[in-house]
Amino acid sequence: MTFTPEQVKAYRAAREQCAWRERNDLGFIEVRGADRYTWLQGMLSQELRLLEQGASSAYAYFLNATGHILAELKIVRFAKTEGSLLLVTTREIVGRLMEQLDRFLIMEDVELRDVSDEITCFELYGREVEVSETLSKIGYAHRSSPSPELIEVCQQDEVSDGGAEWCRILNSFVVYTTPNDFVGYRNALQTQAIPEIDAAVAEVLRIEGGIPRYPNELNESVIALEANNAATHISFTKGCYVGQEIIARIDSRGHTNRALTGFIGLGSATFTEGEKVFSCDDNREIGRLTSALNESPLFSGKAIALGYLRHEFREAGTVVLVRGTGVEAKAIVVELPFASLSC
Repeated sequence: MTFTPEQVKAYRAAREQCAWRERNDLGFIEVRGADRYTWLQGMLSQELRLLEQGASSAYAYFLNATGHILAELKIVRFAKTEGSLLLVTTREIVGRLMEQLDRFLIMEDVELRDVSDEITCFELYGREVEVSETLSKIGYAHRSSPSPELIEVCQQDEVSDGGAEWCRILNSFVVYTTPNDFVGYRNALQTQAIPEIDAAVAEVLRIEGGIPRYPNELNESVIALEANNAATHISFTKGCYVGQEIIARIDSRGHTNRALTGFIGLGSATFTEGEKVFSCDDNREIGRLTSALNESPLFSGKAIALGYLRHEFREAGTVVLVRGTGVEAKAIVVELPFASLSC
């Protein structure tokens, strides 16, 4: 994509200093009731006893019986909703997700409520020092450094202090607050002249970070283990949950038939979401692109893409063909995230 000067400033700030973004793409479901932990434990793919024992957040999937993804969730113990848990997901699927979850409620003491209009989330991207300084300037009381103990307990690279968390995948500090409090934070960020990230720049950072999202990479056509984030989203030691039998069977086999993969265009290649991937040797269809970014700033303007690729072709350095309508380009297979590569 071609950035405007404002977008260039925001992107550079997110990489090198500090920038912020309102997450109005997220929705929130409050889960209240005495049985909330045990009920969700039988619904979701992650070990939620960690939350009951004091961890502040965890990622999980809600799957169907065949192990395919119905929703990606972050479960948060939000200080302002004491006595309940907060399910964070894509805003557009909140209604459908509540209906699907409600079907599993029988005699449990659990109540689901859409609180998407009652909570606001914003993120600060950048280097930890600059982000920490900005949080102090806007009046947010936060933990000065991540807790290694909590990172180890959560089995994920993030840390929370009851209303916020540091996510190292994107180098971002995530804050959950109320709409009224957010007005004050937003005004303070604007007063401090902190650049704001729009949806286009956020999408660039997401793809460069190799992060799957709904509906591109995470949907009902995808088995949970294919999305390459089992370490943060799936427990292989907890008891039964919806879809667990299929996940355990695939895990015992060793790998899925395909998995989320990164592609970097060779030469002047360009990509389009949905294009098919073929092997160079026998011209066999072996994958499909799910998210595409032409002119990646991280790779000096080269095209990059996320997509699902058959297991036997996923070795880093493999050259593949990407074909669209009347267009063919070569790409090299790389490990994700792109942001970890030296270019």
